[in-house]
Amino acid sequence: MNRLSISALVLLLACVPFTQAQTVPVTTSSNAARTAFEQGLARLDNADFAGAGEHFDAALAADPSFGLAHMYRAVTSPLAERQVHMQHASAADVSDGERQLFASYAAHLAGDHDGEIAILNALAREFPDDARIPFNLGLEFYNLERYDEAVTAMQRAVAIDNEFGGAFNLLGYAAMEAGDDAVAERAFRSYISVEPSEANPHDSFGEFHMIRGRLDEAALHFEMALEIDPDFAVSANNLVRVAVTQSNERFERAVANKNPDALASLYTQTGQLLPPNENRVSGRDAIHEYMAGLMSAGIDGIEISTVDLYISDDTATEINAYVVRAGGEVVDSGNSTVFWVKNGDDWLIHRDMWNSERPMTTAGSN
Repeated sequence: MNRLSISALVLLLACVPFTQAQTVPVTTSSNAARTAFEQGLARLDNADFAGAGEHFDAALAADPSFGLAHMYRAVTSPLAERQVHMQHASAADVSDGERQLFASYAAHLAGDHDGEIAILNALAREFPDDARIPFNLGLEFYNLERYDEAVTAMQRAVAIDNEFGGAFNLLGYAAMEAGDDAVAERAFRSYISVEPSEANPHDSFGEFHMIRGRLDEAALHFEMALEIDPDFAVSANNLVRVAVTQSNERFERAVANKNPDALASLYTQTGQLLPPNENRVSGRDAIHEYMAGLMSAGIDGIEISTVDLYISDDTATEINAYVVRAGGEVVDSGNSTVFWVKNGDDWLIHRDMWNSERPMTTAGSN
């Protein structure tokens, strides 16, 4: 076979995946742009939106008319920039499949969910080997809280591509929301298996355990994520969430056991209570005395539910809802604001202020 024939065969084989494989074409004349684009998709699949945006920018620097790169850069951009990139995508010389992808995302931006789903379903029939089409469909179902349909779409995506980490990730979350923990756990484990060098798979599996109340397992996976990427802020924050939740659980047990020593140990030495309609209580010894007084008055149960947690370095502010019981009867309920500080490996309460939902007793009231 002469050199010209070999070159023609190589060119023909290079085109095969875009015909026989029945995937949406990726129209660009630049290999550098294609490589950067694929790297951007990989970062996007692992929830690294900033990194994805940088790669899509590199793809567009190599090929400014790269339509799909413009569309995915729109996905990772603020609203004003998003519209500009979609205009560039619409003006690009691309295949009909790509143009339909642009139309599906435009429908999404316009809030036309039925239109987006219809376009993606048509694309899935036309390009049955393209895993990103059912992935996009599953993402839309997930956003619409149609979790069973999201699971079905993501299962189709990973059946097409069994190394599609992003699809395994979303399959796990969709299955968890649908109440199928067995499918969720298998999906998160598969995500870890196909992306062993990424932090996000461990963070996702840690969130699964945290939501299900398995805090020790959650902490283990968040720590594994940080071993892979020490700057992975999501896992660092999730470790704080675990620590605060565990401290709240210790608080609940201490009240149930009528143990003021254990309660006081959850506060810093200079911690303060700011109870409603009472004087400030300052210092761990005074907190111990105050808690002992509450227990002597019959308090023997409390339930604490975190509503919001705002984390900044070695401090955190928690907003929670509480219910207090005495002898099985609810005697108070309300909301509290708790300021936490990191002390070594522990997180301790530094300020604790609560507001009862019960009407305030006034002079002359019965």
